[in-house]
Amino acid sequence: MLSNQFISALLTLILAGLLLLAYPVIHSNIPFLKKHFKSYQGIPFLASGMNQTSGVQADSTLYADSLAAIQGTTDSLEAYTYQIPNLVGLKDYSGTFALINFFESLKGKDRQIRVAYYGDSSIEGDLISQTVRDSLQKRFGGAGIGFMPIKARTKGFRRSIRHSYSDNWYHNYIGRKNSKQKRRGISGDYFLTYSEIQIDTIKGDSLRPDSIVIIPPDQSYWVSYRPVKRFTGPRVIPSARLFYGSPDFNDSLAIKGPVGQVRLNTGEAVDTFPLQYTQLVNEIRLSDTITDMIRLHFDTPPDLPVYGVSMESKEGVILDNFSSRGNLGPGLNYISQAVLQEFQSLLDYDLIILQFGLNVTHPELTDLSWYERDMEKVIHHYRQAFPGTSLLIIGPPDKATKLGGQMRTDPSVPRINNALQRVAMNTGVGFFSLYEAMGGEGSMVEWVEKKRPRLANFDYTHFNFKGAAIAGNYVMDYLMSAFEAYETGDLKPVEGVKTKGDGRRAKDEGVSMN
Repeated sequence: MLSNQFISALLTLILAGLLLLAYPVIHSNIPFLKKHFKSYQGIPFLASGMNQTSGVQADSTLYADSLAAIQGTTDSLEAYTYQIPNLVGLKDYSGTFALINFFESLKGKDRQIRVAYYGDSSIEGDLISQTVRDSLQKRFGGAGIGFMPIKARTKGFRRSIRHSYSDNWYHNYIGRKNSKQKRRGISGDYFLTYSEIQIDTIKGDSLRPDSIVIIPPDQSYWVSYRPVKRFTGPRVIPSARLFYGSPDFNDSLAIKGPVGQVRLNTGEAVDTFPLQYTQLVNEIRLSDTITDMIRLHFDTPPDLPVYGVSMESKEGVILDNFSSRGNLGPGLNYISQAVLQEFQSLLDYDLIILQFGLNVTHPELTDLSWYERDMEKVIHHYRQAFPGTSLLIIGPPDKATKLGGQMRTDPSVPRINNALQRVAMNTGVGFFSLYEAMGGEGSMVEWVEKKRPRLANFDYTHFNFKGAAIAGNYVMDYLMSAFEAYETGDLKPVEGVKTKGDGRRAKDEGVSMN
C-alpha cells in the first residue's frame, strides 16, 4: 500500500517537473498563454530552439491558414532588400521618394488613379480613408466609393455609403480559417451563397455533433449600394463592376459555360448577366451610366467565390478601403500572388497604403524583430504583385493603457512605430508616423479626456468620426507636402527608380533619396 503511494507521488513529481521544464516551449506555441501569462527561461537544451525575447512577444502566427503554402511567398528577403546610401537617421526617414510614381499619376488628367488603403480596425467603416478619398477627389477629380465587399462586419456604421445585404452570405476573412479552400480576393475576403442549418438526425438538436448539413433551397442572396450626400465624390455611382472568382482551385482554367447569373436592378432598369469564368478573377461591367442605386440578386453555385463591386468614375482618384479587423499586417500574405496580379490587371493601382500595428501592442513587448521580418515579407509580397506601384506604410496611432493606476501611452506603441519605420527604410517605401502626428506620448489620453469635441473613444484605442477626419487630414498633409516638393523639383528620383509612363510599368529597380 505504502509502496504504491510512494510510486504515485514520485510519478506526480516527475510529471510536474517535466511540465515545468517544458512550459516555456508550450507557452511560446499557444497564443492564449502568451497573451495572458508570462513565461520564464527554461533549461538550455529546451530554450535553444526558441526565439527568446525580453518581455512579451505578440503572436506572429495568429492567422494560420490552410492555403498558406499556396498563397505565401518563399522568395529570399535579401534579394528584395534595398540598400539606401547616405540615409538620414531613422527618426527623420519619410521615404517620400517612393511615392514619385503615384505623384506622376496624379498629374494625368485623363485616366483613373487608384489607391488601395489597407488597415486594421483603425480604418474600419472607412474611417480616415473616407477623408483621404474626399480630399483627393476634390483636388484631382474622381467620383465613386471604389471597391465594396458584399457584406461587412460593421453593418450600419459606415457613413460614406448606404450598404445593405441579405444575412445568409457565407463570409470568409483574414483571421478566419479558410475551410472552404477558396482564394481570397483583393480585400482578403470572399463570399459564398452557402448557408448551413444543422439538424440532429435523432432529436432535432442543432448543437449535437452527429447532425447533418442541409443547404436551404430558394434562398435569396442579395446586396444593395446607395450613395450618400455627405462627401463630394460618392454622391453618385458613375459606373459599376462586379468581381468574382472561379469555383475550382486549379490554376489552369478552361473556358466554362455559365455557372449562374446575377440580376441587376438600378431602380430604372433590370438586367441579367450570366456568370462565366475564364480567369482566377473575373469581372462583369454592370453599368456604365450614372445611377443612384444598384441592387444585385445572385443565383450562383455555393462554391463560386464572389469578391465585391467597384463603383467608380473612369477618370480621377478612386480609393478602396480594405479594413481587416484584428490583422497585425502579415495576414495580407494569405492573399495569393496570382489573385493580386489579376486584380492589378483589372484595377491598376498607383498607390498602396498599409496601416497596421495596433493589434501588436502590449505594454511588455520589447522585441519586435519578428514583426519587422513579417512586415518586410508583406512589402516584398505586394512589390512582386504590383511592380512600379508606390507603397506607403502608416504607423499606428497612439494607444493608452492603465499603468500605475493611470491611463498612459502603451510603451510598445513608439517601439512598433520605430519598427515599421525600419521596415520602410529597409525596403525603400514611404513612411508616415500617425503616432507622432497626433502628438506622440500621451496624445490619445488628451484626445479622449481633454479635446472638445472629444476625438477618440473611451477604449483609448480608436478614433471617433471627428478624430478620424483629423487623422485623415494628417495623412493628406504628408502626401500633399511631398507632392508639392515633387512639383517644384525638390523631390527627384535618381538612377534606376521605377517609373510608370503611358500605363506601362518599367522593369528597372532602384531607389532615390528624399
